[in-house]
Amino acid sequence: MPTFYFDVYDGQKATYDEFGVELPNLDEATDEAAALLPELAREVIPSQQSNSFGAAVRDENGKILYRAVLLFQGQRTADDDKAYLAALSDARRQSLRNADLKATARVLGDRLMRNVDHLLTVLDSSKAQIEASHKAVIPRGPGGAL
Repeated sequence: MPTFYFDVYDGQKATYDEFGVELPNLDEATDEAAALLPELAREVIPSQQSNSFGAAVRDENGKILYRAVLLFQGQRTADDDKAYLAALSDARRQSLRNADLKATARVLGDRLMRNVDHLLTVLDSSKAQIEASHKAVIPRGPGGAL
């Protein structure tokens, strides 16, 4: 199993991994690196209004295989900053509305597919009935000739 090294930057200092971790593949390593960033941010953000956090994954030869960066920017708003708060509220409402529309579209799409499946079943059944009635009505000669 390959060894991956995780170097991190917490906005103030860089820490280089000297020991590494054995993981099955690079996908697992990138998932680990991405999961590190929010953990770093939780430790630092309460004391700062802006920061950047970084993680890099190196292989056994020191080659950087993956980099991830998390940026945080906080800003206090004044009581009279109602336009910003209103825009934020409108964006949230629009986001919720979009989610509702997507859910409704999924439900309607599922219903449509069930209706189409039912219609195809009815058509197949009707076709079979028509073919059976044609065989019963149209006399055929020997060998199936008309």
